Amino acid sequence: MPGLLHKYHNRALLLVKGGCAVNCRYCFRRHFPYAENQGNKRNWQTALEYVAAHPELDEMIFSGGDPLMAKDHELDWLLTQLEAIPHIKRLRIHSRLPIVIPARITDALVERFSHSTLQILLVNHINHANEVDETFRQAMAKLRRVGVTLLNQSVLLRGVNTSSGVLITRKRWQT
Repeated sequence: MPGLLHKYHNRALLLVKGGCAVNCRYCFRRHFPYAENQGNKRNWQTALEYVAAHPELDEMIFSGGDPLMAKDHELDWLLTQLEAIPHIKRLRIHSRLPIVIPARITDALVERFSHSTLQILLVNHINHANEVDETFRQAMAKLRRVGVTLLNQSVLLRGVNTSSGVLITRKRWQT
C-alpha cells in the first residue's frame, strides 16, 4: 500500500511527506522510493481505509521525509480522519523540523493539537545540545501547554555526540 507500513501489530506508519528541510548524512530513508509513495490525499485516503479496517491498530505514526513538511490544513485533514476511527488512540509524529525551523510550530497547529481527541506525541530528532535554542524551547513550551507529549530520538554520531561530556549534557536538551 503506497505510503503505509504496518510492521507491528498495534501501530502503522504513514509516510506523510517525502520532503525534508535538511539532508541528514545518516538518513536511512535516503534511497526510499518516495515517488511511489506520494504524500497526497488520494494515497492518504487509501491508507486510512486500511487503518479503519484493522481494529488491532491503536497508534499511528506520521513519518516521512518529514511529516511537518505538510501544510497545517493537510495535517488538520489527517487528524480529523484519524479521530473518526474509534480504535486509533495515539498519534506519534517524528520530525526534525522543529529543531531546524521552530517557526513551523504555528499557533494554528498548536490550537489544532489542543482540540484533538488523540494522545499526540512529538518525537523530535535532536542529536546535540547545541541544536537547542530559545526559539525551539518556546515552540516546545507551547506544545507542552496543550498536552502534547515531547520525546527525542537521537542518532549517535561518532565525533559529534558520543563523548561522555556530550551525553551528560543531554539533560540540557529537555525543553
